[in-house]
Amino acid sequence: MLKRFGKSMADLKPHNILISDYARKSSHPEGMILLDVQIRSVKRTTMFIVTPSKANFNVLLGREWIHGVGAVPSTVHQKIFF
Repeated sequence: MLKRFGKSMADLKPHNILISDYARKSSHPEGMILLDVQIRSVKRTTMFIVTPSKANFNVLLGREWIHGVGAVPSTVHQKIFF
């Protein structure tokens, strides 16, 4: 996924957060990275925590970020609309 943004594992910065998965297994992230994300006219620097696990999704967005860019989440389609 980092390659899509022109980044590599060397661009990750250490982070001390502990992550728990759905099976309550804890692990440390590979690191964190700050990326500029632009949605229409709104541009925000966003921190991403990169995990060593596989998931059915690419990114989890927090409520503050979603509302900050003026998005409306849809649980029916599991997509974000702007």
